[in-house]
Amino acid sequence: MLIVDAQVHIWSQGTPSGQHRQISKFSAEDCLKEMDAAGVDAAHGNQPALLALAKYPNVGVKATGAPGNSTQPYPYRNIHKYTEQIVDAFGPERTFWGTDITRMPCSWRQCVTMFTQEMPFLKGRDLELVMGRAVCDWIGWKLPT
Repeated sequence: MLIVDAQVHIWSQGTPSGQHRQISKFSAEDCLKEMDAAGVDAAHGNQPALLALAKYPNVGVKATGAPGNSTQPYPYRNIHKYTEQIVDAFGPERTFWGTDITRMPCSWRQCVTMFTQEMPFLKGRDLELVMGRAVCDWIGWKLPT
């Protein structure tokens, strides 16, 4: 039987909050080792399946929690390409920035600036959409333009 874990959390520094294991680091390598020992076939590798959903106009995607999935320090450059692929596939009108702040290894400001200052492919109206305008439009929030 194929066994796929629908959600796992990894982190590279700091003790997480909430119900997570209270250890300072749980890397992708740690996760894979434990998955192998437990007979779990897969978990994080769903980018192609996610991108395939872009063909459905009623599907949007949250671009949240990115720093917590990186194995590098701020500005977490090793995950920027995945964000760019998501924005390219779904468009900025269906890509919604967020933080999942209580499990991030960085400050809220760094979660913001990772998108607003560190990802050169996001600029102008596209950046404005991803950073909040798109989600407001999606759910019908009428905010000032």
